[in-house]
Amino acid sequence: FLYQKMVKTKTWSHFLFELEDSDTFGDEKSEAIFFPILMPKAFLAELIKNSINYLSEELPEFDVENSICYSNENKILKTKSVIENEGLWLDFWEKLILESFGKKFNSLKDVDDILGRNNKRIILLIDGLEEIFKSVVSDDQERMAISILVQNIVNNIKMKYKNIGIIVFMRYDMAQNAIIVNWAQFEQQYKKYKLEWSANEALRLVVWLFQQSDRKFFKENIPIEQASDTLINRYLTKI
Repeated sequence: FLYQKMVKTKTWSHFLFELEDSDTFGDEKSEAIFFPILMPKAFLAELIKNSINYLSEELPEFDVENSICYSNENKILKTKSVIENEGLWLDFWEKLILESFGKKFNSLKDVDDILGRNNKRIILLIDGLEEIFKSVVSDDQERMAISILVQNIVNNIKMKYKNIGIIVFMRYDMAQNAIIVNWAQFEQQYKKYKLEWSANEALRLVVWLFQQSDRKFFKENIPIEQASDTLINRYLTKI
């Protein structure tokens, strides 16, 4: 749900505004463009296309394909069974991210420099990993791939680049199965970002899903995520 909201709103400040955090709307420090480079299979391709088009309009220096998520998924599927060590996975993820911006850049530092000159920031979005890496529990190579991505790659981007960020959405159990060493430290580091699903949030999701199949279902002037529990319950009785 958050991944979709980020892709749909296109920028960090608009995303915060949608969540009613209006104090940060338009704050230059919080502004960044979302760049989805992997997506779940069931995700709406049109939203990705709109997001990529916005990125291309704001930063024409980049040559990003509308089908970049599909291209990246195919690259992973073709190579995941033959990468045998951590160093190669590190190289693979870095190359995948770099080539997402187009073929003309030699390093992410080049990308970071262009963003700096344009006074822009990018937040890479990754979701749908559980659909690509289906055997993390039993496959050492898949565990290695996830571990390198969420630890080494995320930390490298955080430390090296001022204008590039990254958000990886993944299931708690997938992370736990992939990160064998230093799991407790990793869990503590990202504990505040863990998404907890309450009963109310699950029911709100049901209403949202019906709205996706029938745009006339939810007829209020406020987003579903901002609707009161009473209003949500009223719509649930219609289902």
